Amino acid sequence: MEDIELVLQQWRSLQPDGAVFRAECLDAAISMVGNLIAESGAQRCLQRKALQLLRVDDNVQVPVLVQMLQVDEGFVFEPNGGKRKGDASHAESPSDTTGTTTSAVVYFPCFWQAMHELQKRLAGAGAGREQRNEEGIAVEVSSFRDAALDLAASQRLTTASFADLLVSFKGSSTDPCAWDGLLDSVRFLMHENQSKQIATQSATLQQLVLAQKPMSMAFLAAILLPWLFELCEDYLRGGRASLLRGVKDVLGCSTREAYELLSKGKWDLETALRQHDLLNQLLGNGSRYCKALLGVQP
Repeated sequence: MEDIELVLQQWRSLQPDGAVFRAECLDAAISMVGNLIAESGAQRCLQRKALQLLRVDDNVQVPVLVQMLQVDEGFVFEPNGGKRKGDASHAESPSDTTGTTTSAVVYFPCFWQAMHELQKRLAGAGAGREQRNEEGIAVEVSSFRDAALDLAASQRLTTASFADLLVSFKGSSTDPCAWDGLLDSVRFLMHENQSKQIATQSATLQQLVLAQKPMSMAFLAAILLPWLFELCEDYLRGGRASLLRGVKDVLGCSTREAYELLSKGKWDLETALRQHDLLNQLLGNGSRYCKALLGVQP
């Protein structure tokens, strides 16, 4: 989760407005990426590959990085500090008599995806999860982000499709409980935005999607960002971190290996350690059995 926390730190450095930052900060974002590449210590060939993100695409005359950030020109900032996606009545001018202002913004999920691409380019194609010592949940949430953004790009991101996606990832996750915070955020925001008609604290996920309304990028960003903060806190300093540290201290293994043991042990420390002992016992018995077979061969 260290890579994701690094993205969160980089996001905060741009002084965002919650889950968006204004397009006026694009120069600062591009400068930050250039500095990250120069100070990465990566091989020259990997730095050159990362620098391609800053090169201007001849077809659209903007850097590849800016394309990935997907600037939205019609985001509305309301005078009371609230923020919402602009509609036709607010998209004509930067401000109106109601005090709202329209601004071009970048949403957090797009920034996260772009910075993740930068991290992968600097790490190199051969740097798999084993080499990066990466937890399974970090891979899962990044895949979830990509799937949600794919739905948005094809105009298919609705409350129903998002709920289906969340159910699918939670069901196949190596840490199903990690997704509960995202589900709670969806319930809360649906409750706030739809006046208790769809979501309540006791609502099931199926009840959340009755209207099957389109989900805006602003909504997606607003629920992903705090959830990631909670995940990083749990995995790097909280309860999950304590469990991972306990397994690593006892077995002298890597974070990735500790994660896999805890995942198989349903995130119970004693169960994970017992499974490790059982596996070693089985491997030991298998080794002795093979040696015995070799010993009786003519």
